[in-house]
Amino acid sequence: MKVVTAEKMREMDRRAMEEYGIPGVVLMENAGLRVVEEIKQKYLPESLRVIIACGRGNNGGDGFVIARHLINQGIRTEVYALAREGDYRGDAQVNFLVLKNMGAKIKYILEEKDLDSLETGLIHATLVVDALLGTGLSSDVKGLMGEVIDRINLSSAPVISVDIPSGIHADTGQILGRGVKAQQTVTFALPKQGLFFYPGAALAGEVTVGDISMPREVIKDEEVKVNLVTMSFVRECLPLRPACSHKGIYGRVFLVGGSPGLTGAVALAGEAALKGGSGLVMVGVPRSLNPILEVKLTEVMTLPLPEEEEEKCLSKAAEKPILDQLAQCDAAGFGPGVHLRKEALSLLERIIKNTTLPLVIDAGGLALLAENLEILREASAPLVLTPHPGEMGRLMKTPVEEIEKNRLAAARDFARAWQVVLVLKGAHTITALPSGEAYINTTGNPGMASGGTGDVLTGLIVGLIGQGLSPEEAAVAGVYLHGLAGDEAVSTRGEAGLTALDLLECLPGVIKAAYQAEREH
Repeated sequence: MKVVTAEKMREMDRRAMEEYGIPGVVLMENAGLRVVEEIKQKYLPESLRVIIACGRGNNGGDGFVIARHLINQGIRTEVYALAREGDYRGDAQVNFLVLKNMGAKIKYILEEKDLDSLETGLIHATLVVDALLGTGLSSDVKGLMGEVIDRINLSSAPVISVDIPSGIHADTGQILGRGVKAQQTVTFALPKQGLFFYPGAALAGEVTVGDISMPREVIKDEEVKVNLVTMSFVRECLPLRPACSHKGIYGRVFLVGGSPGLTGAVALAGEAALKGGSGLVMVGVPRSLNPILEVKLTEVMTLPLPEEEEEKCLSKAAEKPILDQLAQCDAAGFGPGVHLRKEALSLLERIIKNTTLPLVIDAGGLALLAENLEILREASAPLVLTPHPGEMGRLMKTPVEEIEKNRLAAARDFARAWQVVLVLKGAHTITALPSGEAYINTTGNPGMASGGTGDVLTGLIVGLIGQGLSPEEAAVAGVYLHGLAGDEAVSTRGEAGLTALDLLECLPGVIKAAYQAEREH
């Protein structure tokens, strides 16, 4: 599903009206009806006492449509308008006048003293509809509008926001001064970017996309390069598993990593590749650490590699056995548990230059790349980088705070500039492709914020590439399945104390669910 900016949504609205002749008032009517349907589905009409706060723009017009339908269905509804009658224009004015002609009582909030009436209404409300500010907001919310938002947030009644919580930037998810905290957001035609980026995403609650009869040709606009990852996309990526299968069909993969104190990272990555469906998995580690891996791993094979005697880390001499092994494989990974050492950087440079396999780089490998990004220009095969925000900041020589302000832009800019697949981890992980296309993930939870979960993701992506997925498909699908495994683990274990091993246990089950969904589809 495509995800749009505020400007692109306005363009789509314009096209629907000008090219297809759909009156704007029809689109507004459909938008209001979608919210009414959600209200009726989730709440008992007889118990409802609804407050609808309407701004002066089209978002307020949607609110007037909602009010009309609720009143017609006998639901107690109070409407508060933050503009005078004469200030409404276009479709919003049409719906304001219809509501007025019905005899509905519309209360106005035009001065600070009018807030007393709203406060009284909110005390008795069982539901609040936020129709104050839409997707066009670009400056901080202040004054009377800000006071209204503050009072809504102090209310104990649940809130449904219309299109986007008021006060949230529709493109970046930044809170502009203050924002409404909603339990649900009903957005229209296509979801808006800001609904999935924090801190705004924390205010959106459950996001529902309402169909307002936008022409399919408009919604499928190929200029839109940002997508929401869905199960249907993932199931289309997964390879068939014929009855006459053997392990060679599902790929041979090789992961390089490990150093003293960090053997668990590469072990988790190897296990994840195997549980993700790989046929044969081997991990390469410094020679002295190999006995540890032999104990940790059963199905995953190990390869002892030359090491620096003093540090017990990979040495330059590991290059030949690594490249020899890669020549027999279908996909590779580098970095889990690797220490930042000059010898390791030289080794990574040689691997990037000489391997013809898709290579996933994570953890220690990313720290090495931050020392010399230019080696990415010499890659002989596709690269997938999987940084968390801190690692992304080091790669871009940019403060983490700046990365987090616009994660989408950071990921897309880096992927295009360096021609890599970039997985920017975090809440709603973003996968950006060299083409400029980007995918926002919809699975995962805070319980996954623990050591080792990133190593599981690395191994899973490598394993999927080895099974025949393109690096782009493997990154997007891997992130989704990784998050889904986390969600499955949380459902039985809770968030606190969730571990990477819990994700490993859940991986086969969520992949099974994806395959079953494919057959049902």
